[in-house]
Amino acid sequence: MGYRGSKSCAIAPVKEQRVDGRYSFQVELLRYTLMAPVRGYQTEILSNKNNVSENVVVTKRPKLNKLDPWFMTGFVDGEGYFSIELFKDSKAKFKYTPRLVFGINLHVKDLPILLSFKDTLGVGTVRTKGKVTSYTVKRFKDIAVIVNHFKLYPLVSSKYLVYQYWLQAYNIMATKEHFNYQGMTKWAALKNLTNFGLSDSLKEAFPEFNISLIDTMSYNFRGIPHGMWVAGFASGDGSFYTNLTQYKDTIYTGCVFKITLQLKDTALLEGLYDYLSKYFPNISFNKYNSRTNKGIFFSKHVSLNISNIKDIGNIVIPFFDIYPVLGVKKMDYNDFRNIYNIILSKGHLSPKGLAYIQHIRNNMNDKRTVF
Repeated sequence: MGYRGSKSCAIAPVKEQRVDGRYSFQVELLRYTLMAPVRGYQTEILSNKNNVSENVVVTKRPKLNKLDPWFMTGFVDGEGYFSIELFKDSKAKFKYTPRLVFGINLHVKDLPILLSFKDTLGVGTVRTKGKVTSYTVKRFKDIAVIVNHFKLYPLVSSKYLVYQYWLQAYNIMATKEHFNYQGMTKWAALKNLTNFGLSDSLKEAFPEFNISLIDTMSYNFRGIPHGMWVAGFASGDGSFYTNLTQYKDTIYTGCVFKITLQLKDTALLEGLYDYLSKYFPNISFNKYNSRTNKGIFFSKHVSLNISNIKDIGNIVIPFFDIYPVLGVKKMDYNDFRNIYNIILSKGHLSPKGLAYIQHIRNNMNDKRTVF
């Protein structure tokens, strides 16, 4: 499915396979399956296909305003990564130099979001190479800005746990503990816990690294903090799309909003259902086919799926009109809302209306070429 999660690795930040990927806790160590650097940006129904057209045209769009802080946290919960690094350095005391990195990698069509991250936080660098644009914060004094942001607006997903270990590494550097061997050994233990593990050369350099040297933690979902967090998370991990199915001589059409995550984030999706229920007491979410009676569906992953046309009109559209998604996802949402309005007015029952829906559908999500 989509590549989502604590996107970090020993060499360069990449997107983790958050859905339909392997993860386990062995000897209390965090282990993630990380994918190769971004080669295509997921644009429809959380697919891992490289289905972005080669003929993409990125137009000069208006610059986004400074971002809401809860939107930023939600977006990072979906798209950000935290990396603990050790670089070989013959001039360093222990032959390795520690570094922390916070970043986000996106398709170039979402460059305005990353520029707004930089403007809002006032730190970091945005670079673009080919189809990939990246926002990274590496300087230690700038990392302090990131730490302060997540202190005020903490992460919600299981990425919170990865961030807590990253924060321990930050505190090692802030207290100058990395200037002694014990501090560097703790750093190596944190890197081993949250990244790919340690190379043979790092194990040789820090043979005493051990999980007992650091404070281990567990992740507990603590609730959805704000509507703008939902908007940010949906801007990264949400999907707005349209179904067209044919049965005999009849074509049926409908709108779907969907978020799919790894099973470890089941509580987050259930919490999102509860959060929306406060706004919309008559929520249904197609419960008839749900294992939790909250519109949550399980397989190798977990999904929150809203496809009932009444729920689309009474929940999805009112909510995201108040708390808007941004970037290219906003274009998909606008098309999604237009199709809903056609269905609401029964326009889809006429050949002309159905043709118009097909036209919109053929130019949104992975088929969109102008941004």
